[in-house]
Amino acid sequence: MHVPACVAWRGVVRPDFAGRSIVLATTPPEFCDVSLAGHSLAASVATSATSSRIMRRATRCFRRNLRLHSQWRGDAPVGDSPPPLLLLHGLFGSSSNFRSPGLMLAKRRPVLLADLRNHGASPWSDECRLASMADDLIDTLDASGIDRATICGHSLGGKVAMVAALRAPERFSRLIVVDIAPVAYNTSHPGWRANVEIMDAMLALPAAALASRAEADKALAASGIGQGAEGAMVRAFLLQNLIADEKRWRLNLVALREAAASDVFAGFPSSLPPAPSTLPVRVISGTKSDYAITAEHNKEIQRLFPGAEGEGPYEIDSGHWVHAEKPKEFVAAVDEFADAGE
Repeated sequence: MHVPACVAWRGVVRPDFAGRSIVLATTPPEFCDVSLAGHSLAASVATSATSSRIMRRATRCFRRNLRLHSQWRGDAPVGDSPPPLLLLHGLFGSSSNFRSPGLMLAKRRPVLLADLRNHGASPWSDECRLASMADDLIDTLDASGIDRATICGHSLGGKVAMVAALRAPERFSRLIVVDIAPVAYNTSHPGWRANVEIMDAMLALPAAALASRAEADKALAASGIGQGAEGAMVRAFLLQNLIADEKRWRLNLVALREAAASDVFAGFPSSLPPAPSTLPVRVISGTKSDYAITAEHNKEIQRLFPGAEGEGPYEIDSGHWVHAEKPKEFVAAVDEFADAGE
């Protein structure tokens, strides 16, 4: 069977873009063979009705012409493996942010890391609605031959994970949200205001400043991004997106900034019905974070996710980047909750 542009790599469908993101509207698909979860689609068709369902889902995925870049940490799921864990990064991030925690978590279950659209090695698109990004996740599960998974998302990835769980709760065995709430954040919120300032600063840098990490770091600092040791850490995080030899950013900053201007990322869809109470949900909150979960946030979490832990968020003594600041505590919180469903 032949399908639009993708290659099979350790059972994961990833874009055939030579490692580079593209603007989908101007790039026609090519064709190649695809493999799902480590076995040929053509071979799987003959096995069972389940394979037919996988085929239908994969075909729908390929028609959308946007497949997220994803990769397994440890082994891809086989046979009686525990439910896989899908890990999602936040704004300005990529799947590499979870490289180390992913390896630790992969000791007990298959772990799939994915780049959100307009981030990392995933395709670019002008469409940045949370609903579209949630559809990307469902397609990633389909293309990887996964019926159900535990999903864990940080920040923007947490919002996307929540929308996906509300739109297709049958695809998720458990939901873990890290340091974000299903609410609309005011544009004066310190965390969100900083995000917009960062985008504007990155977009304003001349090409000459993108020729090296040192030059880009100096230019970002001069534009007011990050002060002191903590600021240097923020800039180092942002500079992971620099492709110095091409003098450009890996992020689709134009589309992300337009989405920010329309409150797409700061907001949250108001029309989605609550998830079933049978979907267990854990919310992890960094106690020192600007996004720390409040009592009002928890009310909305309990309304939309009646299966959320009743005692409130699982708190970790950290800032917003919980998985980076307190990786052992983060992994323990995820393992404990994911294990309860196995």
